[in-house]
Amino acid sequence: MEFGQETFCFRKTTLQYILALALLAALAITSHIAIAKLVTQQADTARVVNIAGRQRMLSQRIAMLAFDLARTREPARIAPREAALATSLSDMESAFKALTEGSALLGISAAKSPAEAFVYAQEHLGERMNAFLGAGWAYLALPPDQRPDSPALTRLVDTAQGPLLGALEAVVAQRQADSEAQVSRLTGLLKGTLAGMLVTLVAEALIIFRPLFRRLKAAQDLLLDAALTDPLTGSKNRRFFMDTGTHEVARSRRAGRPLAVAILDIDRFKKINDTWGHAVGDEAIRTLVRTTLAATRESDVLGRLGGEEFGLLLPETNAQAARMVAEKIRAQVAATLVQAPGASFAMTVSIGVTTLAVSDDSLAAALDRADRALYRAKESGRNQVVTDDPQRESHAA
Repeated sequence: MEFGQETFCFRKTTLQYILALALLAALAITSHIAIAKLVTQQADTARVVNIAGRQRMLSQRIAMLAFDLARTREPARIAPREAALATSLSDMESAFKALTEGSALLGISAAKSPAEAFVYAQEHLGERMNAFLGAGWAYLALPPDQRPDSPALTRLVDTAQGPLLGALEAVVAQRQADSEAQVSRLTGLLKGTLAGMLVTLVAEALIIFRPLFRRLKAAQDLLLDAALTDPLTGSKNRRFFMDTGTHEVARSRRAGRPLAVAILDIDRFKKINDTWGHAVGDEAIRTLVRTTLAATRESDVLGRLGGEEFGLLLPETNAQAARMVAEKIRAQVAATLVQAPGASFAMTVSIGVTTLAVSDDSLAAALDRADRALYRAKESGRNQVVTDDPQRESHAA
């Protein structure tokens, strides 16, 4: 499969995978929302039931306090009982307001289902609560001597024991019924969402992952090649160069054949960048690669070690032959013009060359000698080849 086709297939599979993930995410979000609504519904119902129960308790407490206050004659005991009655009336008034109008503080929504709103209207809960509270405040405003026989006391006791309690219980019963219905609907939604997630996972495995694995296997070589290639120059990168060098060292040891290693570095590369800009500097690096590849064999390996520095492996090549190859590269680089916007210029390269020594236990040792030879080439005026032959004394080009 060609790279373009493979890229298309990979993108198609990726899109399918993303769509499957999006569907799973949507189903997961739906489940989360359903669970959140379920929890909120249950919590809201619990709060309403709690407040309604507290109102029932307060109505009984208010009736008891009013009745107790009617029997109290000592002035010192009247004031505390009046304060307790006023507090209970205020608490009941606040709780009923939260129940009917909602309360952000208590986490109660003002929204009501049609059935619950109907119960509120049918039971005349608002009217009965207002009548009860009005009777309580009216009773509290009476002078102490008028309270025992007050009609307000009779209304308080009768309302607390009958209609008001019945209305509150009807509201609670309807809220619980609405909550159970909502829970049933959300449970069905959760079951459907779970089934959808399972179907999506099975389809993902059959439609996406099986073809994906085949395509990934087919694309493995292309991806590996891209991972081992320098994107700027198209030459091999440092990783490939070092791995191949290690294998070549081992092969040279087994076969008893020579192996030469060279390091190439563009002279005064910083000046090129400073004078012409980084884009032209990149072109200079590409020019070096093209020139070097044209001067070497297919079996030779050129790899970018970093920046403007390159390594060159020359299998089956002794020191003398390696020097000749390096000189050829140096001369051709010097004779090749680098193209810049509206102009062109020449550049030079310094090269350090060595061969694998008997004492070398790895490629690193040979690279270190080649690097030292490169340094001497730079120190000697650049545009030179310096050989560090481990078999004899190093000499400059």
